[in-house]
Amino acid sequence: MTATGQSAAPPPEGFLFYVVGAPLAGKHRLLSEARHELAGDHGVIFAHRYVTRAVSADRNDEIELAEAEFLARLRRRLFAMHWERGGTHYGLGMEINYWLALGLRAVVAASRAYLPQALAAYPDMTVVWLGTGIAQSELAPPRSLLELRPSHKDACARAGRPRSGSPVIYLDCNGAPPGARAGLISVLTAGPVRP
Repeated sequence: MTATGQSAAPPPEGFLFYVVGAPLAGKHRLLSEARHELAGDHGVIFAHRYVTRAVSADRNDEIELAEAEFLARLRRRLFAMHWERGGTHYGLGMEINYWLALGLRAVVAASRAYLPQALAAYPDMTVVWLGTGIAQSELAPPRSLLELRPSHKDACARAGRPRSGSPVIYLDCNGAPPGARAGLISVLTAGPVRP
């Protein structure tokens, strides 16, 4: 109830975009360019990844933490998602849940291997799969999770069109960085794909 006694409107529902990429797909470059282009008030917010390795000066999407600090945050449940690869810990902060509660479009760069856990926690999220169109093994996560049969031809131009029955949008980034960037921005500003 509000101060006037009327029922409050339900909180807005945000959209979570889980961006993963094949090796050499240029995921971080594309996300950096999209972050720059959408820096105004577009309702899109990009999450930082917390990592336990050195972060290069040109990376604006990662925050370096000492392993002890990372593990302390993990014990305090300050990560919405976390995984480990090659001795490095990665985490996405609980702030993404706050952003979703505010009705924002939250974008996370995450791990392909962590996708099953992410889908269990956020079943309505949209997966944005950045590929190079080169290797068949890059096209989809395990078939038991998602079915993805992309046509590589004009994939970037069609990126904004949801595939019926699949929470995945595939962007072919091979040889077409401007098209891939435009496709990614179109996806992030158009809304989620609902299965």
